[in-house]
Amino acid sequence: MLLWLMSIGLKFDSTKLRLTPRHLYVLNVIIAISLLIAFYEVFFQHAWAWYVYNGQVLFRASSFLFNPNLFGMWCAIVTLGLSFLFHSDDESLHKKSILLGLVMISGSLYLSGSRSFIYLLILTLILPLPLIRGKTLVQLVTPVIIVLSTFFAISSTSNLMATYSESEAGNRWGSVALVGDRIISAPLDLVKYALLNIDNEIAIDNEIAIDNEIAIAIDGRFKIGASRDSGILTLYDDVGWLGLLAVAWLGLVFLVWACKVYWIKKDVASAYALVMLVFYGAIGISMRYQVFPVWVFIAIGLSPCLALWRTVMLNTDKNS
Repeated sequence: MLLWLMSIGLKFDSTKLRLTPRHLYVLNVIIAISLLIAFYEVFFQHAWAWYVYNGQVLFRASSFLFNPNLFGMWCAIVTLGLSFLFHSDDESLHKKSILLGLVMISGSLYLSGSRSFIYLLILTLILPLPLIRGKTLVQLVTPVIIVLSTFFAISSTSNLMATYSESEAGNRWGSVALVGDRIISAPLDLVKYALLNIDNEIAIDNEIAIDNEIAIAIDGRFKIGASRDSGILTLYDDVGWLGLLAVAWLGLVFLVWACKVYWIKKDVASAYALVMLVFYGAIGISMRYQVFPVWVFIAIGLSPCLALWRTVMLNTDKNS
């Protein structure tokens, strides 16, 4: 995947990579289909990814992908791409289509119930804002506001419908609402987990009960020997220090390029390329490498970033 990534990213001139309104319309159709499938899975309770959460059956959408977290990753990447297009100065792209896409993909992300990607996405949407120049505050925060507003609208509407609908319809809307309840509770669950591990006596005195899923996710990912599945630890277990240092060195090279290009251009594209590198780095450290499409998504996402860095640095060298 990395070789493929570099062969593409270091071959193309980024000035020739142009989106058209037709590309945007096709993307919105794909997003709409993903949203319809996701809503069908959760509302009609046909998702294969289900388990008991707080005494209720929780359904999470996978849509056209293999599992909810992978679907959440795809939604997060698309959201970042649409946020970049909204902040870009390309007048040929219709802003209304971009905003519509942001609303629909936020709905899909909500239904995936992927808490890690939801909170990582919100952080990543905020990170480039101080780096972008020439935009008003309203323009800067619009993508973040749309994501949060969509989450709030779906959660509040589904809770309302679950309360006032007939028994069967109320139960189905309750499935949609439960996804949002789990997303909102994630920060509190992490605090509880931290308290339980820092001082068990304090946790017992205050009768702190943590979500078992949080404990399994953290312990299984980072602690338990052969069961750990964190990307960085899996890489170390598979190939040792040599492979780990090789990937770390490559990431450092990319980071130097990204910072250098942003320092030269200081525009929306260079800002988002830097932030996307941080986003994919966080995924690479935490998410399992053995989930096949993860590195395909990372390679596709970083290819235009590499093309940008190459084009800018080559032009800078020529001008020098």
